[in-house]
Parts: sequence; C-alpha cells; structure tokens
Amino acid sequence: MSLSGWLLQHKLLTFLIVATTALGISTTILGVDNTNLRRSTTKSPNTMSKYRLPRNVIPLVYDLYLYPNLTTGLFTGKVNVDVKILSETDSINLHSNSLTIDEVKIDSVIGGYTLNPTYELLTITKPDSSLFNVGNTRLQIDFRGDMKNRIVGLYTSSYKSANEDNRSMSLCNNDEKTRKKSNKTVACLVSCCLFLLIVCGCLITALVFVGKHILYNSPNVTTKSVDRNVFSEPQRSYKRLPRDTEPLLYNLTLLPDLPKGLYKGLVNITISVSSHRKDVIIHSKNLTISDVSLVTSDLVSFPILTIKENVADEVLVITTRQKIVPGVYYLFIKFEGRMFGKLSGFYRSHYKKSDGEMRVPNNRTYKFKLLAFSGIKTEDYDDTHQLISFEETVSMSTYLSCFIVSDFAHTENSFDNKGQIIPLKVYASPDNLNKTTYAGEVGKKVIEYYIDYFNIKYPLPKLDMVAIPDFVSGAMEHWGLVTYRETALLYTGTTHSSANKQRVATVVAHELAHSWFGNLVTMDWWNDLWLNEGFASYIEYKGTNAAEPTWGMLDQFLTGDLHSVLNLDATLSSHPIVQTVLTPDQITEIFDTISYNKGASILRMLESTVGEKNFQEGVKNYLDKYAYSNAVTKDFLTEIQSVVGNKLDVAQMMETFTVQMGYPILTATVSGNEYTFTQKRFLKDPNATFDESESTYKYKWTVPITYVTDLGKSQDLILFKYNDDKLKIKKPEEAKWIKFNHDQVGYYRVNYPSQQWDELNSNYHSLSVADRTHILEESFSVAEAGQLSYEIPLGLTKNLDKEMDYVPWSVASTKLLSILRYLTGSNSAQEEKFKDYVGKICTPAYKNFTWSENENDSHLRRLARIEVLNLACAADHENCLTEAQNQFNNWISTKGQLSQDLRGLVYNYGMKKANESVWNELLEIYKQESDANEKLKLMRGLASTENVTILTGLIDLAKDENVVRGQDYFTVLQYISINPLGTELVWQWVRNNWEYLVNRFTLNDRYLGSLIPAITGRFATEEKITEMKTFFEKYPEAGAGKASRAKALETVQNNIRWLSTYKETVENWISST
Repeated sequence: MSLSGWLLQHKLLTFLIVATTALGISTTILGVDNTNLRRSTTKSPNTMSKYRLPRNVIPLVYDLYLYPNLTTGLFTGKVNVDVKILSETDSINLHSNSLTIDEVKIDSVIGGYTLNPTYELLTITKPDSSLFNVGNTRLQIDFRGDMKNRIVGLYTSSYKSANEDNRSMSLCNNDEKTRKKSNKTVACLVSCCLFLLIVCGCLITALVFVGKHILYNSPNVTTKSVDRNVFSEPQRSYKRLPRDTEPLLYNLTLLPDLPKGLYKGLVNITISVSSHRKDVIIHSKNLTISDVSLVTSDLVSFPILTIKENVADEVLVITTRQKIVPGVYYLFIKFEGRMFGKLSGFYRSHYKKSDGEMRVPNNRTYKFKLLAFSGIKTEDYDDTHQLISFEETVSMSTYLSCFIVSDFAHTENSFDNKGQIIPLKVYASPDNLNKTTYAGEVGKKVIEYYIDYFNIKYPLPKLDMVAIPDFVSGAMEHWGLVTYRETALLYTGTTHSSANKQRVATVVAHELAHSWFGNLVTMDWWNDLWLNEGFASYIEYKGTNAAEPTWGMLDQFLTGDLHSVLNLDATLSSHPIVQTVLTPDQITEIFDTISYNKGASILRMLESTVGEKNFQEGVKNYLDKYAYSNAVTKDFLTEIQSVVGNKLDVAQMMETFTVQMGYPILTATVSGNEYTFTQKRFLKDPNATFDESESTYKYKWTVPITYVTDLGKSQDLILFKYNDDKLKIKKPEEAKWIKFNHDQVGYYRVNYPSQQWDELNSNYHSLSVADRTHILEESFSVAEAGQLSYEIPLGLTKNLDKEMDYVPWSVASTKLLSILRYLTGSNSAQEEKFKDYVGKICTPAYKNFTWSENENDSHLRRLARIEVLNLACAADHENCLTEAQNQFNNWISTKGQLSQDLRGLVYNYGMKKANESVWNELLEIYKQESDANEKLKLMRGLASTENVTILTGLIDLAKDENVVRGQDYFTVLQYISINPLGTELVWQWVRNNWEYLVNRFTLNDRYLGSLIPAITGRFATEEKITEMKTFFEKYPEAGAGKASRAKALETVQNNIRWLSTYKETVENWISST
C-alpha cells in the first residue's frame, strides 16, 4: 500500500499521531531552560532593564481568545489579564509586539494606552489619569494582527502539492470541481496535520510574547507524594494558619463520579508570601493528596522536601528544601475524596419522589440532567460528563464557597438592587417545586429591606437558594448559593403549619443577613463569631418583620432568642461571647446559644441605648469601611462610637457583656418613690461560688436602664456603671406603677420587693405584650434562683384566664410544663392538683381558640391556638385529650385531612394510647411520606407511644438511613428521650453505642456534641450524676467539649436542687389555691 493510500485509510490515526507529536514539541519547547538565551544577549544592563516590567504589578491569570482568518492572513483576538497591584502606580505595562490594539478596558471601563515598538511595551493608564490602587484589577485588551510574510508570532505557511500546485493551507476546501480524489485528499490531510504543527508552534510563540514578563525561567515542575505516616515525631501545633502566607486566588477543578461516590480534583492556589519561610501550610481534611508542586511567579519549580498531614489540626504542611523568599507562588495540589459517609465536605444525598421512587445517583440515573447552578460556560467533556466553568468570585472567605450537582428544578423571582434587577432562584427536587414559592417571595422582601437598611447594594449578580434533602445544619450562607434543610426553605399552605411558615421566613432572613454581616465583612477569627451570627440572629427579626409586619416578630424575639440564653448564661458552665478559640473542636463548640442568642440580645440592647438611627448609621459605616475584608469586635464598636459621640462609652459598656460570661440582676429596695438598685451576677444556683478576680470587671456590668410607667416610657439615658455600688431612680410622682427594663430590651434581670411585684400583677393587662411576657418569665426565673417566693410567679399565672396573645402564652407554657416535669411521678396527688390548676387557667383561652380554625385567623392567633391546646393536653385537660384521640382515630381509619397547624398535636396525643398495630400503621405512613416537615411530625407521634418495647425498637430502627435521614437521627433520639418512658432507654443506648455515633458522625458534628446535654437535661438524681461522670471519664471527648460536659452536669445538679428546695413550696401553693 502506498503512503498516500495508508494515510487516507487511517486519517484519524494520522491526525492523532501528528497531534501527539505537536503536543510533545509544545511540551519540550515550554520545558527548555532558556538560561543560555539570556547569557548570550549583547545588550547592556541599562538597555536590558527597559525591557523588564515593573515588579509592583503581578499577572495572575491570562484568558486568551484568537480568531485567525487563514484566507485573508489576518487575525483578531482578545485577552483578559487579571493582575495584582502591590503598590500604587499610574500605569500598567505589558509586552506587545506587532499588534494593533483596538481597545483597552480596565475593570470594564475604557482606558487609555500607548505603544512603544522599540521596547515592545503596551502602557495602560486610567482615562482620568488617576492611580491604580493596591488590589486586583482585570484588563481587557482587543487586538488584531497580520499572519502574512512572517515566521514569528502567528503566521501562515504554504507547500507544493504533488502536481506542483502552490497550496496554501486555507485552500483545502475539498472543492469537487478542482480536486483529484487521491492526491488532493492526501494533500488536504497532510496540510491539516502541518497546520496543526504550525499552529502549535505559533501558539507557543504567542505565549512567549504575551507572557514574556514572567517567563524568565521555564519550569521543570516536580511533585512529591504525601507522607501518610503522619508526624511520627512530636506534632507541631498549627492552631492558626501563618499570617505571612496569603491566598490570592483559588482555581479549582472537580471531577465527581456520582455512582461510585468518589471525586478527583486539582486546585491551583496563587499565594503571596510576605516573609522568608521554610514551609507552606494550608487546611486539608478527609482528602487523599496525590501530588503537590510549588512554582514561582517566574514559573520556576520550587523544590519540595516533605509533605505531611496533621490530622488533628486539619492542615497540610509542605516543607521546602530552601527558604521561600517573599513573592507570589503557585501551589498545585491533586487530590481525591469520597462523597459518602458524612454530611460535610463534598457529599452525596438522595431524595424520594412522590411516587415512592428513590432518586440516588447510580449507573441508571447518572445521565439524568444535572445542573451546576450559575455556570457561565458548558461544554461536552466526554460521553457522560460536561465541563462547566464559573465566573471568578468576589474576594471572600473560603468557607463560603459551595458547589451542587443535581437534577433539581427551580422557581424564579427577582429583586431590586438599587435599580439593578437581580435574579433570585429557589431550587428543590422536582416534586417539591410547588413548595418553593413562599421562600422566593419572602426572600425578595427581606433582601430589598436589607439593601435599604444597610444602604449597600447586594454584591453579587445572582442569588440562589437550595433545599438540600440531607443537610447537617439548618442552613448555610454560602455566598450567592444559600443552602437549607428542606424544613427551613419549603412551605405550602396545604400541608405545612403556621410555625413551619415562620421558620422558613426567619431562616431565610437570617441567612440573607449574612450577605453583609459575615460575607461582605467577615470576623477576623472565630473568637469574634458573634459578629457574624449574633448580628444575623438579631437582624433576622427585623427582616421577617419587614416581610410579615403582622407577625409581631419584635415581641417574639423574647421567646425566640432572649429567654433561652438568659437561662444558659445563668450557669457557671457558660462562657464569654469573645473567647480564645484555637482548635477545630473549639470552633465547633462556639457555634452555640451564646454566640447566636446572646450576641443578638446585646446588639438589641445596644440599639435601644444609642437609638435606632444611630445604630443603623454605625452599622452602615462599619460595613462600608471593612467591605471584602476582616474585622474584630473593636472595629464594629468604634464605628458605633463615632456616630454616638461622647455621651456614651460604647466600647466600655459592651465589653462588660462580651468579655464576661453571665449577666447581672438588679435588686431594688424602695423608699417612697425612690428605687435604689444594687447589682450582682445572676446564677440559677444561689449557692454557686466563683472567683470575681478571673474577670477584669469583677463580674459587674455597665447596664443601660429603661423603664415604663402608666404615664409612658423613660426618655433619658440612665447607666448603672460597673464601678458604681448602687443607683437611685425616682418614680414619677403621678405614676401608679413602674416597670424597669421596658420590653425587656436590656440583657439583665430585675427583682422588686413583693409590694412592687403585686403592683405589676394588679396592672398586668396594662402592660405591653413584651412586658407581660417579661414579668412572667422573670418572676419564675428569679424564684428558681431562690431570690423570690414562688408565690409571686404562680400568682401572676392567674392573669392567664384573660390572656389571648401568643408570646405571653408561649413563656407561660414553657414555665408551667417545666414545673409539671419536676412533679411528674414524685407525688401523684400533687401532680394531679397541679394539672387541674393548669387546666383551669387554660380553659378560657381553650374555649376561645377551640380546635376549629377560621381561614381569617391571624398568624399570631394560629400560633397561640397551638400553644394553648398543647399545654391543655399536657395537663390532661379531658376535652383536649378526647378531641385529639378522636381526630387521630378518624384520620388513621379514613386517611382524611387534618389541620396543618394541629396535626402535630393529633399525632402526639393520639398515639399515646394507641396499640402496636396502629403504631406499625403510622410507621408505614412515615416511611411513604416524602415531605420533610410532615415526616418530623409523624416521628414525634411515633416517639410518643407508651409501649417501651416499641420505643426500644425505634432506637435501633433510626440507624437505618433508608428509614431516617442522617440529618434527622439526633432529632429522633431527642424525641424518644422527651417521652418519660424513653429517657432512660436513650441514655442507656447512647452510653453503649458512643463509639458507633463518633464513627458515623465524627466529633466535629455539633449535633452529636449537643446530644448529651439534650437527653440528660431531665435527670434529677445523684445516681444519674454518677453515671454521667463515669461516662465522661470513659469518653472525655463526649458532649462537645469540656464546657458542654460541665453544662450537662450543672443542669442535673440544678434539677436536684429544685426538687429539694422548691417542690414542697409549689405543692403547698397548689394545695391552698
């Protein structure tokens, strides 16, 4: 066979051979050490320096596009160059040779430029001749050139065919009129191959010209494998990454294999080193590192000595053979990982369709349509993959990045970003698409409110919110791609309760607040986490109130955030808001009620003290000043101070609440109209002791005092300073009563003499909703701490016969149910008397709300109905239990409709007396249900059975992820432990299976950490204290750290103290009522 025949028969193979050869030539050329080229230069050093580009501008990324026209011999092109400017400059220089520049843009704005052909320089300036500031800048350059009569750069070539025709490569058009089948086809094939070789050479030459300023040495890139015999020598601790190594840019490529649950990846990290070092340290967790290489900005390989993983500190330590000098480097890391087993990192999930089909990535479903949200470019990669590229992000913390591969669908909304319309999409599994509408609507209202409140535009070009079937947190503020549990994002009026709706609104409001507090401005380190979470926890109430103004969200702050943290912060096991945080375990531990709720509560107090407008202006100034950077607590308070002026030392007042744990109780003595206050640290245990010297402020606080009388609220700023022994305040002469801490805006407690408590009791219905809620909660809490007779709070509950508002009923229900739990099983006669009392005070409200709903009922009325009916049923209110049982029996037999708001109560109280057959039927309903909210309500019903054998089986059944999602596992255990018959069962099981829980969820799982305090919180015997101490000795890491273990023990000790100290007092009061 002739050569031409063989080439024709093996066209594809021929092309591949030539392509491979071209690639080899390209690689060889790029790898050549051009030291000799530099040595052979005849130019003087002075002349040579004019070709060198300034070192204060460093190129990071070139994105080059070429459009050659082989017929005309001309080409056009454009290049995007991302540069980092290290110091202010009036111009940016790039190399350019034999090109016509058509346009230059600087961050999308047309700029000026000049060309210097002698030194092959393109000099770019701003149109207003202003300086380029330090930071990152993108240059966009449009150019054109000529490929004819050249043999450098991008040029054309030609050859003669077998019949002596002069063949330009561009003439291989297979024209039927002119070609001779055999020779012309071969010629065309050869010309294509030759074209490939020449284009490779041209592109190399173009690369040299375009990148001449960094190609002083071509790299011989070397890699080194990771030593997995991790730190056989004593480990060096890496609690914080070094501050002299700053990441500038991450270029991440991921290849997921969804059926196998595996993935591979490559990351190129551009880093700036500011001092001499012998290593580079980055975070790494649950990855198999295959190769690592370090390259200088001149593309010279930097020799690596060792690569080691420190698993405890979750870092990768790359040690070099020689010192790393200050400059910019490129760190390349190849890695692999597994997607299953944990609900963190890159993991895979599944969901069940409405028809019962389980959607899991596998070989059968792998080719279903996959979405990678907001990709800007998609191209085929192979038969089963597409390559999806994304825009470079704004400057942000790496914990805010997120990527999702799914077959989800979405609904679309948009919001006004100060005249710019931004798309807002809500994603969910296709069957849940109808449940995404409300989240989009409330998200639009909330984010437009924030844009107006902060007076700062939303920084990104899009906003996606996604409901994830398996999600370890309630939600996460990934910037531009906010992720939620399904229960926190999905809502429809036909199946979900009013409480479900409010949860969606508040969680969306919380996460979107992070777009400014947390994302735009991030805390410098985790010890200032409250700047992120405290602010989002407070502003979520404002955001929800703006979206749903009839819900009374500002009053709901008391029961939603304030009261729970006042309870926790009144223990010795609490901790300050700002504290030292170093290890991953400590970081996990600090995501707690103190950072969220106390942070929110003291911000609310600060706003009340300085005024809403001043607070808002200070917040805006803070966000403006520290946008796209990090800040600490002092930075925030400084901006508030600058607005307030000299009338208040903001930092000093707030520091008494941020660096000290706990809070004060102000105790009043009264003489005529004069109230004299003293302060001390409030603790639930009146016999608890602590060392005042461990606090700079000796556990005293600067407290902003507010009050309200029947004449109105106080207007003056009154401060009880931490270094004052007492404070005197006069009640206005004409006032009949006075109540301090108006609407409970202050983070402190107040105790009055009994006469003043009686005055507040008598005027209960003259108080605002928040103040009524406050005195109910305050009186019970102060009585529990032994500083007030229980007769006062119990007497206040008599006002509930006329109370019809949700928030006071919410706190009353919490306090009364707490006492009921203490009395349960201890003295059946007194327990029944207390239940009778609770049923009696519930009856007026019970008759008002009833089990019958009206479509015109307000949101707050619906919530109040749930609260009152639940309390009545818990107190064995006969009519309540009968109605719940009847509705449950009717539903289980007919599968009819239940009220969205009341079905949880029906499942819970209806299931208590049901037999095993009915329980099994409810279990099957649970298994077939696909709605996440409904499944939780059904599980609460399943956990309410009084059959101990069934409860024991349910604990084991919950381990099956085909029955209970991993994200819901701890919720199920807590549901069972709430059942008095299940408390001991769960505790025994957890003690015997702790290692299973750690292996499945890891110690970094904050829900595992909070499990022990949750399931032991009802214990009240010395025997249980001993069991807990033994368990902690065996597993010292249990309970999310030392502080949480201490909290769990302290809670049980306080329960024991309550029974021995107050049980008899309460029983005597019940007997006399």
